[in-house]
Amino acid sequence: MSGRSSFGTKLYRGDGLSPQTFQEVKHCGDIDVPAGKRNFETSTTHTSADNGGFEEYEPTTLDAEPLKCPINLDTSDPVHLAILSDEASGTKRDWKVKLNFPTPYWIKFSGYVTGVPVKAPVKGLYSADIEIKVTGAVTKTVTELP
Repeated sequence: MSGRSSFGTKLYRGDGLSPQTFQEVKHCGDIDVPAGKRNFETSTTHTSADNGGFEEYEPTTLDAEPLKCPINLDTSDPVHLAILSDEASGTKRDWKVKLNFPTPYWIKFSGYVTGVPVKAPVKGLYSADIEIKVTGAVTKTVTELP
């Protein structure tokens, strides 16, 4: 079985300016990359009995699951402070994830920071679990998108 290490994957936050600049979110742990999840509506009718009575469905919209990522929180890092500010203000941002393949693979999306709960363990580092609710399309490409 072959595989590729994901070590070196990077998350970037857009600054919202024009032209937009993306800054790396440093000190990320495991990144749960967003992907579309197809929604379905039931299309079951009385004639479904002809199919053995099984439920029938039709695909509708795609809903991207949120990006989730723990970070080692550093309040001297301007990007970490900006993420905390995004959570407080409800500001939509553009985000990118760069997957660590021989030819980089990019995932771009817009989203809102829905939570950044901070953890302060007695023995350990300050950390926070970033969660970003994706809104709109998730674009995947080998070419970096603006």
